[in-house]
Amino acid sequence: MRRPHRWREALRREPTVTQLFLLLLGAATLVFALLYWNAPHGWQGRLFFRNFTDFGADFLNPIRCTATPSPYFDGPLEAGDRIATPLQYLLSRPFRQLADFRGTLQELQQTPRCQFAILLTFSAFELLLFAMLAQLLGNRPGRFRLLALIFFSGINLAALERGTWVLLTAGLVAGFLYCYRSPRPARQRLGLTLLCLAAALKIYPALFGLLLLRKRDYRGIAFCVVLTALLGFVPLLFFEHGFGNLPRLFANLAEYLEKYRWAPYEHWRQFAQLVLHWSPEAGGRLADTVRGLFLLLIGTATAAGFFRPRTEWQLPLAIAAANCLLPRGAMSYTQLYLLPVLALFLSRNSGRRGDYWYAVGFVLLLMPLQLPLPLANSGLLLNPFLFQFVLAAMLLGTLRASFTATAPAKAAPAGAGTGRAACNSSESGYISDFGDFQPSQPEEKNGDLSGTQGSRILLPADRCGGN
Repeated sequence: MRRPHRWREALRREPTVTQLFLLLLGAATLVFALLYWNAPHGWQGRLFFRNFTDFGADFLNPIRCTATPSPYFDGPLEAGDRIATPLQYLLSRPFRQLADFRGTLQELQQTPRCQFAILLTFSAFELLLFAMLAQLLGNRPGRFRLLALIFFSGINLAALERGTWVLLTAGLVAGFLYCYRSPRPARQRLGLTLLCLAAALKIYPALFGLLLLRKRDYRGIAFCVVLTALLGFVPLLFFEHGFGNLPRLFANLAEYLEKYRWAPYEHWRQFAQLVLHWSPEAGGRLADTVRGLFLLLIGTATAAGFFRPRTEWQLPLAIAAANCLLPRGAMSYTQLYLLPVLALFLSRNSGRRGDYWYAVGFVLLLMPLQLPLPLANSGLLLNPFLFQFVLAAMLLGTLRASFTATAPAKAAPAGAGTGRAACNSSESGYISDFGDFQPSQPEEKNGDLSGTQGSRILLPADRCGGN
């Protein structure tokens, strides 16, 4: 009798929702690889910004700016592009020793020392990100297959090509989500420190502090406010003009927001002009309208995740969507903040029918396959439209779950302490932000909540041995 393949046995051990995610994302990645290999300058090449001509630009440009005594007042870039945070400029400063950063970006890209610095730095960023994602996924079978597919996702590949520091801040956010759930105070404080570093580097990750507010951790909030302020402003003292750089930073930021005012809704403006043949002003109004609708949706989803959570990843999803779609000038690589949310989803999904739709949604958000928009030969990609529609659908799904009444849990029959029936009896509860399952009708047993083990309250998936 022929022995089944090892990969089939491993896939069979995966929860069915994870199986669906693996199969669909794996198929999309394979199709992308084949099409890109056949025509690297075709549609699939548009995954990468300007087809690799700006490789590592977001890493090299801050270093070029620190070649001057004050990067906010003078530098090789326009004022609207010199808007990195003081901590990012400070961390970029040591790399000036690698080469003469007064040259052009193209010259630096050809410098072996710069190439080695990019490779080493972003290997470290990726190692942190994927180590934290592995911790969020937990000790589940097949997590390394999941991480391998996530590495080849469109979000991660595009961010690596661009050389963005969001790779680091996404890893810091994932570390915060993992460490703060620990019962150990030292690890919780480490998680808060990681969140402060992310906020000092890219500002918008500070929105994940809503998780602290929901837990009423006011001491943690005070710690984060003080540490983030120190990390955000003290680095200014290492540059000429000191705190006098702040007014110039705000002026540069205003220029940046005007220059990239339509991001991340530029495709709507182009659609209005190229397909609908609207005027540029009308296209701009369409982009602003879509932005306003997303502001309303994300605000409502955040409030629902804050006051009526039904899953552990519901509020982090709304916060990640806010990081992706609300800031004026936000670029596509801010979608990296969805990766920790994905890890929470795959580690905590309950196998309900709705989870299969969420798994398909995450595949559509992460797939590297580039789809042309088949309208009037516009040259536009379908992917940015698809990303926003799918994310909106997922947020609406979490809203529906928050406001849909659930039937009270029925008492489990005698002897049903294990098995799927026992798990279903707990599904009327909800999962809080940091992993504690809150049953609507807790049962007492010998003075403790049944289903607890130590200081950690088990989830339904833990009781069933999987998702």
